[in-house]
Amino acid sequence: MAILPANNIKQIKFYTICSPTTAKDAQQIQSFLLDIFEYGDYNFRSALLGKFSPSLKTVYYLAKYKNAIIAVAGALYSRKSGFFAFVGPVCVAETYRHLGIGRKIVALLLDHLKSNNCCAAYLGVKPNNPASCFYRQLGFDNYTGIVMRKLFVPQEEIEKKFQSPALLKIQPLQWHHWPAVMALFAWPAKLYTADFQNNIFSSRYFPVEKFAPVFGTLMTSIQKNKGFANILISDTEDVITGCCHITPNVSSFCKHIAVSDFYFHDNCLNKAQLLLNATIEKAKNTDIKKIYFYCLACDYEKRKIIESLNGSLEAVLPGNVNINQSFVDLLIYRLLV
Repeated sequence: MAILPANNIKQIKFYTICSPTTAKDAQQIQSFLLDIFEYGDYNFRSALLGKFSPSLKTVYYLAKYKNAIIAVAGALYSRKSGFFAFVGPVCVAETYRHLGIGRKIVALLLDHLKSNNCCAAYLGVKPNNPASCFYRQLGFDNYTGIVMRKLFVPQEEIEKKFQSPALLKIQPLQWHHWPAVMALFAWPAKLYTADFQNNIFSSRYFPVEKFAPVFGTLMTSIQKNKGFANILISDTEDVITGCCHITPNVSSFCKHIAVSDFYFHDNCLNKAQLLLNATIEKAKNTDIKKIYFYCLACDYEKRKIIESLNGSLEAVLPGNVNINQSFVDLLIYRLLV
């Protein structure tokens, strides 16, 4: 890689690439990211090629010196509603750090999000990572666990969106819901888990140790096992306030058994039974006869919701889960379809 003389920083050129882009551009960006980016693990190339959803937009700002990529900053947001954005990856080649290049491309990216009516941008970075200081200088604040957030509007405007539970509709979960689901999962809700099998815990009680791969892991698991999921979404499609998914057993001998989990914003817990009933209704058109829920003994809200559906406690695994340095019993509920 060519070395940039300190007095020639003006030779750096900045570019914007949006999905769907060409296979050549996607490959160049992916190769650069995978060479030096340590903690981004969703599929950069697929996102750039637009394979996830025609309604999910990926935008990358690039810095080049002598036609070689030296810095990248990317983000995802829904074309239907850019209310939330998921930022990442962001990286600068080691040789070109501390020259203001990273600040420049992230500022361009944030300007792009703001001009597309984004109200909040989320990213994942561990607190001990020096990059967290860099993001704070750009207006990001520590939100929860490893999640940082930048608001483009007052906090009250975000909260107002979650305080209109009457303006909600049920929709199937799709790829373009990625940023809004990530915003929901980062919310420190009363419920403990969003997906127990994939170790996605509520950030109120369990520090979020992963962020970038959460949605991709969930969607891939659902699709691979021919499962299904529904969400509670606002009529403007700005915010998602609840999510419920059912994943059948992959074994041909146990296809009649499935596992379910769900997650809700605190303001919409009273809508949980409505969404679960709609999702369970879909299971009646399949081979599924039994649905199991994994529930922590201290998760009183989740237990109450499951029991309201006539779910019965089938087993208790003592001290099975470590929550905040304490071992908690795991309850297994069974629901007959």
